[in-house]
Amino acid sequence: MVHPRMRTSGALDTYSYIDATNALGREYPDIQLSDIIAVDSKIKDLAITASERGVVVLRRQDIEVHQLKYLIQRMGELTGKPKEGKLHVTPIHPDVNLCLGDDPVFSDPEVYVVSSEHNRDKFDDYLNTKQKQFASRGWHADTSYENIPSDYIAMKMVKTPRTGGDTLFGSCYGAYDRLSEPWQRMADSLSFVTNPVTGWKALWGFSPISMRANGKINEVTDYEHELMKAYFLKLITDNHDLQYRHRWETDDVVIWDNRTVLHAGT
Repeated sequence: MVHPRMRTSGALDTYSYIDATNALGREYPDIQLSDIIAVDSKIKDLAITASERGVVVLRRQDIEVHQLKYLIQRMGELTGKPKEGKLHVTPIHPDVNLCLGDDPVFSDPEVYVVSSEHNRDKFDDYLNTKQKQFASRGWHADTSYENIPSDYIAMKMVKTPRTGGDTLFGSCYGAYDRLSEPWQRMADSLSFVTNPVTGWKALWGFSPISMRANGKINEVTDYEHELMKAYFLKLITDNHDLQYRHRWETDDVVIWDNRTVLHAGT
């Protein structure tokens, strides 16, 4: 299914921006999300920009969690999200967050909390031989197992670690463009849906995490599936110019189109 491309209205044209790389990433130094949350034209243009650039970065944000939830849902609604599409409800029981405190956010099923406290017991044995694997296994898209996977995702940094904790993003548009024409024709012959906002083609959902729950590329043999999955992932991991690495600062908000990019923690 090929979707027509949506165009921005110009509602964000008065704001300056910096493109992080040629392939993906755009930072708006002057947008405060809490100031545009009631303006649908700006929300829609923000959504389209996120779909085109893959990742949008906003610094020093004062937006509250409930506002951020509304913003992300509204971005989807304004760009054709199915009526039954809602914010993802995490299957992970909120009790895992008891170690973080009693803030009501920690028990909200529509909020996934990322914290080193969840895995602290594993750090002491991190260099055990059994744990030594390629970090590329961590590339993934969120909720790829759902009938309606998440369209837009937002992450706000509350507390930064002293070192590390960066997030990598890789362009699935760029991965498709790196295929030779015969491979593109082969990929086009499989079941596919283009990004419903941009109409652009992207390789998506082939990461190790996305496929660990019996995921499979349709219409090919198991052996072909394994070959294609490994090759498609290398198009992300071996092409640094298709990546953007975000170094977090407190109160950063990063919004990405989950259908357009893969991401990985570091």
